[in-house]
Amino acid sequence: MAAWGSGEAGSAPLRLTNGTFQKPCPSDIGNRIHDLHFNLARGDRVMMRFSKRFLCLAAGVVISAIFSSPSFAQNCDAPNPSVAISPPAASVSSNAAAFFGVWGGTWTFQGIRKTRADMCARLHVSVTSNNSANVSYCYGTRSDTGVGRQCDQYTASISGNVLQFKGNLGGNYVFTNQGGSLAAQVRLDASQRTTQTQFQKM
Repeated sequence: MAAWGSGEAGSAPLRLTNGTFQKPCPSDIGNRIHDLHFNLARGDRVMMRFSKRFLCLAAGVVISAIFSSPSFAQNCDAPNPSVAISPPAASVSSNAAAFFGVWGGTWTFQGIRKTRADMCARLHVSVTSNNSANVSYCYGTRSDTGVGRQCDQYTASISGNVLQFKGNLGGNYVFTNQGGSLAAQVRLDASQRTTQTQFQKM
């Protein structure tokens, strides 16, 4: 059994071993100092990793909240279509009729020079039957190029809770009704890259 005692001023503390005070071996002191430095450094590394993860998580939450909020879609600079939408007939099924109205969302994709690009869009839907709809797809200014602001008209097909159409530039647009929101995705034929977002009822 060993205990620590007091030594001379400026000297290393004494350790009680077998009833006598002995000075600790210099290697013991070095090992203890090394262990202390190691534990402090390891603690700093753990705190740094935790801080980085927390900041990344917080940034992701803020970005997600900004681009998925209804207010962001409402401030979209997409033009209004020249064709007004009309409500579906009473004979149209509830699944198809649920697409009727104006939906808004924001696409986030890889822009020029591999930078992040955002573009808001609105989908104006007139359901004409259980299997088809006339849509006006209007989009705003792209954040990376500053161009856009156009409306295009399409005839869309409806199957169950899915509405889809082929864009003028070859993109395949698919909107899945999730009850109050549309899970939207577009895939361009040239790149085969799929971009996804959410469209909210306006």
